[in-house]
Amino acid sequence: MISILGIIFLIFMIYYSKNIYTTTQSRNITLLLFIFICLAGMIAALYPSRCKELSSFNKKQLSKDTIDYSAKPMFSGHHPECDVFNNHTFKLLGKKLCAGCSGLFSGAFFAVAGTLIYYFNGIGIYGPLAFWTGTFMVLASLVQLSFLNLNKNWLKFVFNFVLVFGSFLIIVGINEINGGVLIDAYFLLLVIIWIMTRIWISEDNHATICYECQKSTCNYR
Repeated sequence: MISILGIIFLIFMIYYSKNIYTTTQSRNITLLLFIFICLAGMIAALYPSRCKELSSFNKKQLSKDTIDYSAKPMFSGHHPECDVFNNHTFKLLGKKLCAGCSGLFSGAFFAVAGTLIYYFNGIGIYGPLAFWTGTFMVLASLVQLSFLNLNKNWLKFVFNFVLVFGSFLIIVGINEINGGVLIDAYFLLLVIIWIMTRIWISEDNHATICYECQKSTCNYR
């Protein structure tokens, strides 16, 4: 709800605050920080275990008395080797990949590329169109993640992709409509909140799946 309400407040800031167009220097800093956030997200998507220990993921699911805490779970594609997680992963060239992380990585890659193009050459797109398209994409991703949780790997890929790429379209729209240091800083904070929201909800959903699993045999037992 904080993520969604944050978008609504951003809309009011852009359309109802005094028009203070961003300076070239502040615009460049904002774009650079956005690229940094995207690159950090790409690294986290590739190496989540190095960015954050799996203890938070295991804490809830290992609360059963029958679990052997000394056992080391088998992970593939950032998920346990279990068929209940098949809809969370897909195979590419014989390698299992996390659908959500792959979507985040792809979205961040195109967001970085788009930001660089926008910085050097600009993008021939109407500011309000970019802003509202990006806003719709981010809202759709957050609503799906928070309330629908559609259990299809390709949908997980798509909605994670649009979360990041939609953020790129929003930052383009902000700069074209009503930029400024305060609005830019608030937007960058929102991006971090959106990413953390995605991570926290995903971790909780994964832990719940394992905790409620009724299988008699498991790598965690």
